[in-house]
Amino acid sequence: MDKLKAVDRSVRAHEAAHKAAGGPYAGSETFTFTTGPDGQHYATAGEVAIDIGSVQGDPQATIAKLETVRRAALAPADPSGQDRAVAAQAEAGIVAAQGEAAKQKTQPKDGQGDAPSGGGLTAEGDAASTGIQGGGAGGVTSRQGAAAYRKTQGAVDAGIVQAAQAAAAQPLALFA
Repeated sequence: MDKLKAVDRSVRAHEAAHKAAGGPYAGSETFTFTTGPDGQHYATAGEVAIDIGSVQGDPQATIAKLETVRRAALAPADPSGQDRAVAAQAEAGIVAAQGEAAKQKTQPKDGQGDAPSGGGLTAEGDAASTGIQGGGAGGVTSRQGAAAYRKTQGAVDAGIVQAAQAAAAQPLALFA
């Protein structure tokens, strides 16, 4: 009986830590009960549902939300394997959202242009104005640099989209 009571206290404290740290993103605690020899029900397992979906169109809000989720997953003194998995999902979502935020910062507001302003490379202009040696053997023109930037940015964008889609595919996780 003493062991069941200790497990009950531990399980309830563990799930309460998730719930408290998860704030508005955490659902209700649910428990699995075992009936003791005294006829009482003791919590022997539990979980808290938590929303790990992104905030559509707002990477900064997504980052803040997923940081809360990560803290909630690791809130108990003894996080389970599932807790660590949820924290890892949140971390992946944070990285994807940070990439999306960076992408939004580098895109011109008017949708025109190929490279971020003030970055040292422009799609047009001479090599001297960009600080790059142009033309000769081994030299890189500003147009070549901008093309390389676009190619690299496309690969980064594809990775961000893939990570965000993977995170969005599982908008609800459970802490065990």
